[in-house]
Amino acid sequence: MEYSKENVPKILTECGHSICSNCVEQLASRYINWYLLCPFCKTPTILRCNFDRLVINCALMNIVKDIAKLRGPEPEPEEAPEKSHQEDN
Repeated sequence: MEYSKENVPKILTECGHSICSNCVEQLASRYINWYLLCPFCKTPTILRCNFDRLVINCALMNIVKDIAKLRGPEPEPEEAPEKSHQEDN
């Protein structure tokens, strides 16, 4: 997963779970951006139309970056070899 200014992990203040900022907006839109329910434990987090109330989970971002470094570059997908269709006689 790659993060950008528009898509970062946010910590839900009431339960401590983290979800991406895009998911925060989608979940909050169900309740007129007043609150959202955690998709993991269903605990409500109050937003009062202010998404900045949720802090960025910098630790999670660093872990994801470290794992990506350890894995190295993504391998390019290999093309599947063409199968020959021979009839058995």
